Amino acid sequence: MRVLARFLLAISPTSRETMFNSCPRSKFLASAWFCVCVQGADAQSTITIETSDLPTDILEEIEDALDEFEPPQSRLAARRQVRRAASLASSRLNAGGYFNPSIQTGIAREPPFHAWVKIEAGPPYLIDNIDYSHDGALPPEKTLEDVLAGSVLRSGEAAIPETILIEKQRLQTAYRERGYADIKIDEPDLLADRLSPRVDLTFPIETGPLTYLGRLEITGNRETKSGFIERLRPFSEGDLYTPQALATLHRRLSSTRHFRDIAIELGDPLSDGTVLAVERPVRITLEERPRHTIALGGSVATDQGVGALVEWTRWNLTGQADPLIVSAEASQIEQSVNADWRLPHFPKPGRQLSLTARGFNEDTDAFNRTGFTLGGAFELARSARTIWTFGGNYELADERGEAEDRLQQTLTISSALRLDRSNSLTDPTAGWRATLSTQPGFSFGDDQTGFLRNLAQVSAYLPLAETGDWVFAMRVEAGSIAGASTTDLPVDERFFGGGGASVRGFGFQELGPRDADGNPLGGRGLFETSAELRGKITRRIGFATFVDAGSISNAAFPELNDVQVGAGAGLRYATPAGPIRLDIAVPVNPTEFDRDFQIYFSIGQAF
Repeated sequence: MRVLARFLLAISPTSRETMFNSCPRSKFLASAWFCVCVQGADAQSTITIETSDLPTDILEEIEDALDEFEPPQSRLAARRQVRRAASLASSRLNAGGYFNPSIQTGIAREPPFHAWVKIEAGPPYLIDNIDYSHDGALPPEKTLEDVLAGSVLRSGEAAIPETILIEKQRLQTAYRERGYADIKIDEPDLLADRLSPRVDLTFPIETGPLTYLGRLEITGNRETKSGFIERLRPFSEGDLYTPQALATLHRRLSSTRHFRDIAIELGDPLSDGTVLAVERPVRITLEERPRHTIALGGSVATDQGVGALVEWTRWNLTGQADPLIVSAEASQIEQSVNADWRLPHFPKPGRQLSLTARGFNEDTDAFNRTGFTLGGAFELARSARTIWTFGGNYELADERGEAEDRLQQTLTISSALRLDRSNSLTDPTAGWRATLSTQPGFSFGDDQTGFLRNLAQVSAYLPLAETGDWVFAMRVEAGSIAGASTTDLPVDERFFGGGGASVRGFGFQELGPRDADGNPLGGRGLFETSAELRGKITRRIGFATFVDAGSISNAAFPELNDVQVGAGAGLRYATPAGPIRLDIAVPVNPTEFDRDFQIYFSIGQAF
């Protein structure tokens, strides 16, 4: 290991062979595994370790590795084994800071050629002095103090090679964060006397000049306006370089989803640079998506029938990485045509404007309606995990049913806060999510009413294994509508329950109050909760067992006196877009209107 190369020369030639194998613990275990895999794994070791001062943890690790050695069939094989054993012991001792052990070996002359390794670890080498040697101009005193204050090394502690490498990496990161883009740190020097178990440690540092960020140099943006990309940068010309600045620019470009590949690097210093400071351009190389893409989709469910989706996207409509998405969707209960235009980072980074138009025809057990909507939403992202959304919507709908037959116009405004502290957007295994929304509205036409719709949902994900192969997930959702009775509300604003993303085991929108003919009416109070145990069978295939419960009530607040429960199990198949989900569920306390079971097939977890 190069960290110890100079140190080895400072000790004695007779110790070099033993000490040159010094490596961190991970490398020691890897080499040990390579050695023992040559032989079988069931026999007992024929090598005995004799020691008086070997630390217990190191002794156990060496013994565990030697237990895999098979009895040698010849004295030559025994010699190979004992050499391996000595090498493993030396490597593990060096990784723990024992740089001058005494290791002796011996082999029996007659079968079964039993061997022994006698180890005297000696004292661990301790750090005496730490010197941060700067080549060229020294950084400012304040910078030096800040960088060195975070050192992971202390005088008097063992000189662990792995810790020394961690300190080298920490120094590189600390200097880069303070504007030194060209920081170079050679392999640390260790100087020691074999008779004195202490070392002097030197880090050779060449900081290079301070780097300031210059103009953007953009290539590959055939359709994207340079002005849009300029707007995304989190720095101005002349700002001090930091890795975070370039990382933020990369993240903003990636969030548009318009670019297939993004590379950002510093260019050569501009001509007005000096020994102490330089200005360097920021080079951005982009690969854009095709201008047009088409996507196809489908769905199958016992409560909603067979469905199909076709989606056409025109990327970069106005040269600002803005997609126009036009889609058509058809199933047995709903047909719709949708258009969605999104302007990312408008009017500045962290904002997004969306404009939508939709024509629809819905024919469900709960209601029949035909109409269109026009809407818009403005997203304000405090971070990628905290997003405020404000919007407005106009809808014209012809509602037909037993309880209503009317032409209604509805105006709504909405505000929502979305918090995401989970570890994945598509398949979380840890963390939590929460959504809060409020929506005042006014409906007029054949009937006239005003209302206030509030909804809250919290989901949590508890890993039951470090690998994430077992996860317990839970969801709670509650909603309330005030200001109007259930029948006065536009049917699309009421709460409905049941279905693959609600209470599984019950049909789509089939929870809650019904009219005289048994058709669902919806309600003003909503309560739902779900608990799900998720596990993996293979890397791609998983399963889940779940229990869902919920109620829909006519009261303005959720009521828990008529909760309906469903339970079931399902399979999951992992894809880059999220797991494909197949669930089968049964109602635990069915009514006369419910089926014996329901099957759901879709993409994405239920919550």
